[in-house]
Amino acid sequence: MNDNDWTAIPEKLKGAGFTVSYDRVSYDPKRPLWSARASRDERECSASGETLRAAFLELERLAKEIDGGWREPLAEEMREPACATETA
Repeated sequence: MNDNDWTAIPEKLKGAGFTVSYDRVSYDPKRPLWSARASRDERECSASGETLRAAFLELERLAKEIDGGWREPLAEEMREPACATETA
């Protein structure tokens, strides 16, 4: 997969019924920080990373691991990961 495939993660989550949002938390060039959130059915998971890509990759992983009613819709909508794990 190419480096742009991570951009599909928010749409995959939305397709599974999640509301997705993200913000740049720190604008410090030496320590940038992004935050990404996904919520559904009054539950929320959040992730952060030095890049938006890293935050979305972690958010996708967390959303897949949530127990309860979140697994079934995700199993269908997110069978394949949007992209490979980020490498440094």
